[in-house]
Amino acid sequence: NDAINATTIFPQLEDKWAYNFAAIRYAWMFFDNVDRTPEAKTNPQYIKELKGQALGLIGIKYFELFKRYGGMVWINKYYTTEVVDLPRLTIEETVDSIAGILDRAIALLPDKYTGKDFGRISKTALMGVKSRLFLYAASPLFNSATPYMNYGKPLFICYGNYDINRWKKAADAAKALIDYSEQNGLYSLYDTDQPEKDYFASTSDISATNTETILGTRIQGTFDIQGWERLKIFSRTNALKPGFGNRASGKPTACPTQNFVDMYETKNGLTQAEDPAFNPQDPYNKAVVDPRFFATVVCQDSKWDIYDVDFSFTPATNKYGDNNPTGMGAYTAIGYSLRKFLQPEIDRLGKSAPNYWPYMRLAEVYLNYVEALNEYSPGNSDILKYLNKIRERAGIAQLPVKPSDNTQEGIRSRIQNERAIELAFEGHRYFDLKRWKRGNVLGGEMYGMKITKVGSVYTYEKTRFETRIFT
Repeated sequence: NDAINATTIFPQLEDKWAYNFAAIRYAWMFFDNVDRTPEAKTNPQYIKELKGQALGLIGIKYFELFKRYGGMVWINKYYTTEVVDLPRLTIEETVDSIAGILDRAIALLPDKYTGKDFGRISKTALMGVKSRLFLYAASPLFNSATPYMNYGKPLFICYGNYDINRWKKAADAAKALIDYSEQNGLYSLYDTDQPEKDYFASTSDISATNTETILGTRIQGTFDIQGWERLKIFSRTNALKPGFGNRASGKPTACPTQNFVDMYETKNGLTQAEDPAFNPQDPYNKAVVDPRFFATVVCQDSKWDIYDVDFSFTPATNKYGDNNPTGMGAYTAIGYSLRKFLQPEIDRLGKSAPNYWPYMRLAEVYLNYVEALNEYSPGNSDILKYLNKIRERAGIAQLPVKPSDNTQEGIRSRIQNERAIELAFEGHRYFDLKRWKRGNVLGGEMYGMKITKVGSVYTYEKTRFETRIFT
């Protein structure tokens, strides 16, 4: 709404300009000076790895800038004074420069880090970043003769031509990591034949059993406090009026929309509208819906730790969430909240635990590979092979399911939907839509689920709660 402005948004959430350039400067300061330390003589291998990590951090931060702003000013050393006369690079020069610094770092680093060194930038992590870099570079936003805005200097925001070989470069980069991992036994999907639990674990487990994380971090702290902040999304205030537009107390910062929920397929590999097994008045049936939904979203009748969640409205009492004897009376603006990443039992047990964040998982590398391959070599058998690895772990039907799955356009749609579901809330969707030039999806009518209880009968009604604008 109109209240959102530069002073009301936490800048670390998206405006990455200053944060990334600060990190780049600090990394160059370290890289250019670390050889002066005593450890450079006593433990040169350690210093070599640290220098590789610094270069890798620079490459990652430059990628984060590139995906937001296009061609960048290139900083290649530590400056002790302010520099104002460096030129902006074209898209091609920027991509080549990032790839070059990633290659420099890769040559200095071990395959992966485990144990107490989990989270350090490794060779394979940067191979994954290269696959991400080349995928973005090959995408319609950049891989085009037509800039997306009349800027006057188009080569800063697109290549100025379309080249299908950019897709091949992206596919090759992803496949190089996949092959290297398979040959050396480095990574595998978290899969114990329990789809919902396995998917949740792949994005929340920091133990050695999670062999899916290529690069991630764990933030040590009082997770019990964070858990409580998240719990407050489920307001226990009962004096709310029916309908949408009334926000409960708390911090509903990550409430999935019905638009997002509708993207989940059934276990049969069909959309909810296509599958007769899906009942709109029983929309959260675990026998029907993709198990990843329940590991990602808190919905009506799901569990929050030991509690049964109730988002329903009862007209007879004019109250929300008062139908639950366990005390988990709840209300969100749109009938959903976020489950992924969170460990709600931590708050109840009064404990603290590290908060895990996956920057890159093997599943993403598979998706990077199949997307690029579908554009460069449609019909290639590896497309369904690696796409179906993800779907098999998820417990849903293998492709092809319907005739359109045998076409380039149909598989493109499947891959885009698979990225939305598999990588949900991991920081990809917004940028995927932009690089595909599908920003219109971010606008339009947004829906939630209104749940009403009359007597013992619950009804579910998709209800528009706002109309968004995306230009």
